[in-house]
Amino acid sequence: MTTHSASPAMPAHGAPPVAVPVAAQHDLVARLEARLADEVGHLVGALQQFSGATQAIRKELPADAQYGQLITLFLGTASLQLAYALLKDGNLPLLLGDGTEHLQKLGLRFDELFRELDVDGRRFLAVALV
Repeated sequence: MTTHSASPAMPAHGAPPVAVPVAAQHDLVARLEARLADEVGHLVGALQQFSGATQAIRKELPADAQYGQLITLFLGTASLQLAYALLKDGNLPLLLGDGTEHLQKLGLRFDELFRELDVDGRRFLAVALV
């Protein structure tokens, strides 16, 4: 039977924790922010493409397909709204802090951004249009 000596706590992946100097942390966050900005740019392009596709589908639907008309209108509009919101203040750091600075610039508090509504006994999630 073998016994193991007690060792310092290690992360799950097996590497010991490493102290990172503050300057290196800022460099890391800056690189991550740049990568995130690049990915957001790709997302904005995809949202704009999706909006255009839903508008094209909407034009092909029969006029009496009200549900399909409304869904494609909603999806296209919502995707454009999200793309605009992502582009609007793209220079604000997203990974630092808790986002309150970004919300303050939009004139919102976090609890105002998302709300749960009860209408005629049905629950809905409402998102503030910014």
